[in-house]
Amino acid sequence: MASTIWLCAACQPTDPGLGKLALDPAARWIDERLVIESGIEFQPSPAIREALDHGVDLQLVVELRVARRHGPIARELRLIARPFRIRYLPLLEHWQLEDAEGVQTFPRFWMLREALAEPRVFETGLDRSAAEERPLQVQVRARIDRDALPAPMHLPTLFSVQWHLGDRWHAWHFGPS
Repeated sequence: MASTIWLCAACQPTDPGLGKLALDPAARWIDERLVIESGIEFQPSPAIREALDHGVDLQLVVELRVARRHGPIARELRLIARPFRIRYLPLLEHWQLEDAEGVQTFPRFWMLREALAEPRVFETGLDRSAAEERPLQVQVRARIDRDALPAPMHLPTLFSVQWHLGDRWHAWHFGPS
C-alpha cells in the first residue's frame, strides 16, 4: 500500500504556473574550500500561499550531498541540510524568514522572496586536496519539507500537485576519473 502511494505521488505532473522552487548554483573555491553559491528562487503555488496566509509555517530545505564516485555509482559520504523557515505573522501583518544566520522580518512577501533570492554560500566540507585525491560528486537541490508541516496536512500535500515544488539535483564531479 505504501509503495502505491509513493508511486502515485511521484507520477504527479508539475505545472510551472503552479509555483517554483529552484536554485541557480555555482561551485566555487574560497580559501581552498569548496562551496556552493546560490540564491533560492521561490514562487509559491496558490495552495502554499493560502497555507502561509493562514499561519502555517513553511520550511524550505537546501540539501547538499557529497558522495564518493565508484564508476557510475556514488556512495554518499555526507548530507548537509540547511533549513529556511517562512512564517506569516497576521497580527503584525509581517513575514519572517528564519535560517541558521538568524531571523529577518519583512513588511511585504515580495521582500522576503527577494531576500531568499540573494546569493548564499553553502559549505561542502571539502578542501581542494581532498577533492583532488579521490573521485567525488557534489550535489545540491532545494525542496519543501512536507514533514515539517502540521500532521493533518501530510497526506493532502502528498497528492496535491501544488505542493510538489522542488528543484532537481545539480551535480559537479571532482578528482581523478
